Amino acid sequence: MNSSLITINLVVLNGEKYIRHCLDSVLAQTYPHELIELNILDNGSVDKTKEVIHDLEFRISDLGFAKFNLIESKLNGSFQWNQQSSKSRCKCFNYEYREWSTSPDSTAGASEPSHCRRKTGYK
Repeated sequence: MNSSLITINLVVLNGEKYIRHCLDSVLAQTYPHELIELNILDNGSVDKTKEVIHDLEFRISDLGFAKFNLIESKLNGSFQWNQQSSKSRCKCFNYEYREWSTSPDSTAGASEPSHCRRKTGYK
């Protein structure tokens, strides 16, 4: 059985319409939560994105995720974020949600509860 620590990186800008759906998908993953590190980079949202994230923060910690980080930036931190992800020693999944996204389905299958299991080969 593969028991790799994985990191899910979410980059968001004014994603109020989609971030709850995205986080619900992460929380529904069937991969062991104690092996999931969740990082969210907010690139200076001016809508209610951060409020939605804070509303779900207790649920995230209650489910026993290995680590949860909310990083708030007023600048586009995507480049720095990608640099950090490339140095990670675990598998990383990166998603971006922006105000111009057409739908939360733009991540093509990432919302399926078994997404992390399939990507890592976890049985």
